[in-house]
Amino acid sequence: MSKTSNTIGANMLLVSSYWGENKSFKIIPLSNDCPYTEGMYDPTTNILVVIGKDKKNSLHMVVKLDDNGDPMEMKGKPRKNGKNYKEERKTVETYQEYYILEKDEQENFIRMFCINHDAFDYKKFMVEKTDIITPPEPKIEVVSEMPK
Repeated sequence: MSKTSNTIGANMLLVSSYWGENKSFKIIPLSNDCPYTEGMYDPTTNILVVIGKDKKNSLHMVVKLDDNGDPMEMKGKPRKNGKNYKEERKTVETYQEYYILEKDEQENFIRMFCINHDAFDYKKFMVEKTDIITPPEPKIEVVSEMPK
């Protein structure tokens, strides 16, 4: 008889990463019984994205390829979406994605699943858009006369 774990949480690790050009963090699994394959924080939208192990079939538009594996070009004008190659709708098996939007729910998830939540400073990446300081606009004055 094989043993399975009924423990939920405390089986992931926070690590430094990038999201595009922005510094961020990722969450990686530490054991096979972890229900997630990874987590990523998008600092541009303040969303924590978690990828589960469950797979699902979903429809996606994919590039239509010729016999050589090259994209098939459109004849005539580009499509309304601006693409100049053919696409086709295909069923693709993808992993289940979870988008955690609220900061308190993100922090609860991190505390529940990440064993290093108290040692890793993940909050430095969770800057609210209102917390970002923008410099004031430069003022340009129009002078009608040159000073003497």
